[in-house]
Amino acid sequence: MLTLTTQSPRAFVYRKTKPFTKAEFKFKTSLADFAGKVLLPKLQLRGSSEGGKNRYSGINARITADAVYLEAIMVNEVEWGGFGFDFARLTPSPKGNYNVSVRRHEDWIRAENSSVASASNYFFGSSVYPRASDWLLIRRGQLFEVCVRALEDHIGRIGPELDAMTPVFCWEMTSGQTGHSMGP
Repeated sequence: MLTLTTQSPRAFVYRKTKPFTKAEFKFKTSLADFAGKVLLPKLQLRGSSEGGKNRYSGINARITADAVYLEAIMVNEVEWGGFGFDFARLTPSPKGNYNVSVRRHEDWIRAENSSVASASNYFFGSSVYPRASDWLLIRRGQLFEVCVRALEDHIGRIGPELDAMTPVFCWEMTSGQTGHSMGP
């Protein structure tokens, strides 16, 4: 007797699972695997421009009672350790879809440029006490796969250009204009 087995398509529909169960592990692993294949190369390109900066080494999915967070695993070649930077939040919407939000630009800058210890403390605190003002909504009511593609587009648009941690007067010094004073 011949039996045919087929794999069912992965279901990324948000479902509440009991913490630390096989169901939760499978769900978050499938979310992280899918997101990692699409987003990790883009994230690694973002962090590869300068040595000594924090770099992206992986993607994890963290499930809470209210949302799914995609966390980038950040490491540094100089400092020991790493931290999770929750860069995307997917909240369930009707029909098994998601609303997807990303962190503010200044949080990306903090994750990529702060020391591992400083960034770790900040993002751990923000994961324990999340604030709505930390997130920018980019899509509503979309399938998980569509949300990941939207994140991919968004990551490609935000750049490590002049950031909040770089004083404005550095542009004059790095552009080759010397001998000029910023004072009156």
